[in-house]
Amino acid sequence: MKENYFKELYMNAPIAYQSLNINGMIMDVNNFWLDELGYELEEVQGKWFGDFLEEKSQLHFKKNFPKFKDAGYIKNVKFNIKAKDGSLIAVNFDGKIGYSPEGEFKRTHCVFHRAESDKKSYGNLFHQSVFEQSTIPMVIVDPETLELIDVNIAACSLYATDYKNLINKNIIELTIEKFDKIELIREQIVQGNISSFETEIVDFANNIKTIEVYPTVFVVNEKRYVTLVLVDITEEKLDAKKLQIKNSISNAFLSHDETAIYADISKILRETFDSEFCYVGYLNNDGILISPSLTVEVWDKC
Repeated sequence: MKENYFKELYMNAPIAYQSLNINGMIMDVNNFWLDELGYELEEVQGKWFGDFLEEKSQLHFKKNFPKFKDAGYIKNVKFNIKAKDGSLIAVNFDGKIGYSPEGEFKRTHCVFHRAESDKKSYGNLFHQSVFEQSTIPMVIVDPETLELIDVNIAACSLYATDYKNLINKNIIELTIEKFDKIELIREQIVQGNISSFETEIVDFANNIKTIEVYPTVFVVNEKRYVTLVLVDITEEKLDAKKLQIKNSISNAFLSHDETAIYADISKILRETFDSEFCYVGYLNNDGILISPSLTVEVWDKC
């Protein structure tokens, strides 16, 4: 499915696209690539990409292609590429690796533009350009399968992992929401009935984060995809929880005697943090903890 997305996005696009196999041999190029460099398809397909680079660029490609395969992506890599007429064209490459469901290398998906010109962005290419360059975490999802089609680097940081680990996940694996709720949200997104929603995720370091999600549906060759913009509001929620505790405790002190205050504060903390082990009290003159709301049974559990 990921392969279809990238090929459909780029094969007929006004930007030069190429796909290489694990050995750096050219599998596919689009017509814009051929027009830009002056070649026919049969002159390039199945050839080693390094053969189309000037000497320094070829050495750079040979040295760094394995690093590209390990990292899973490249951005703004500069090469001097040979046109058919013998001229050299300075280009900038962006690219990603396509992986199998088992996480094995399948092919590269790369685009280039002339170094002296701005990137050309039309329609969905503009969408993809914003996606790639954004410092806000974004992922592209197939709404039918909930498979991750693409992720940007900011999303990798949010999930505390690298591109290769994240790209092969299903959205179900990256949230702690129940499937029924995920399915309901999916239907609302596809029908255009929801503009944002809140969810919780678990990153690769096992941290739970609260995320505000903003979905956008777009179409590539009559196939629908969804971009999810992910805004981390974990600290915001924690600050709100702290304020709730502060206000509740202040109210307890204003309206109760000493024994009731300890009981109320314990109750506030238990409800706020959803835990049965939040109890407060004080030490008496003998150093014994006195907590009006702490029963013997609960103390034994502690």
